[in-house]
Amino acid sequence: MKPIFTGIGILLIAMASFAQNESHWSPNFSAGQIDDNGEYLGGTEIMYLIPHNGKIYAANSYWQESDQSIFNNGLVTGTQVFELDGPNADWQESLEMPDCLRTDFLGVLHFTRDYRGRAVDDRLLVAFPTHVSQLRAYVLDDNIGQWHEEIVVPNANSVVSIRAAAVHTDGVTGRQFLFFGLRGLGIGRAQYNPNKPGKFNWNGTPELTVPPNFRITGFSIVNGQLYASSSEGGTAIIYRRIDGPDPNWEVGWTDASGAPKSDMRGLSALPNPNGSGEGLWV
Repeated sequence: MKPIFTGIGILLIAMASFAQNESHWSPNFSAGQIDDNGEYLGGTEIMYLIPHNGKIYAANSYWQESDQSIFNNGLVTGTQVFELDGPNADWQESLEMPDCLRTDFLGVLHFTRDYRGRAVDDRLLVAFPTHVSQLRAYVLDDNIGQWHEEIVVPNANSVVSIRAAAVHTDGVTGRQFLFFGLRGLGIGRAQYNPNKPGKFNWNGTPELTVPPNFRITGFSIVNGQLYASSSEGGTAIIYRRIDGPDPNWEVGWTDASGAPKSDMRGLSALPNPNGSGEGLWV
């Protein structure tokens, strides 16, 4: 197993040191340690660092893990989410997702409208892992500090990977959706339902279908419109959603000149340097 150091604890310790006019950096986490509850904390890489409600959450991956004994001996059953309470605290396991290789998405999603259109103000910490055949979603219940697992699609007949998700309010209908990218399938959507333990009404039909093996790698809202990036095998495509009661997606840009193993990884909205509004940074 390869030891890893993340920028999380390093950053926290460095911030405290800088406050004392020092410039000392030190590692905060190394894969293979045991938390206060006896849980194994491992991984080959840290995928996400997310602040939420006074804590920092880190999602790992076991991609290309060389020490299979950790699985065979039951030290860990799948990818994990760790949590840290403060710069002087130790990392603890917050979530373990059995039979999942990697946490492909971890993020805080802010909802201002529920599925009926009523005003809400809720921020959810959501995780999507890679699984060989299931679409799984994990949502943290902040009131009890526990995660709710929902198997949205029990048998997808292929590897399920969600690398990007975003909340967007339709500019025509006013309805708010969670959009998420499914590898080789397209863009799915859900609506916030505060009355459900898992917090979502899931729609099993993709709103946009993409070519085989293409991955949705990023979302961005630019001037009120939702954009999505997708790529595979050196071909990149940017889609734009046309809002309305019968929404559709159009290709806004494509480029097939990339190297065979190159990918477009994300999108960002930036202020337009030449005028009003925003521009899309690829």
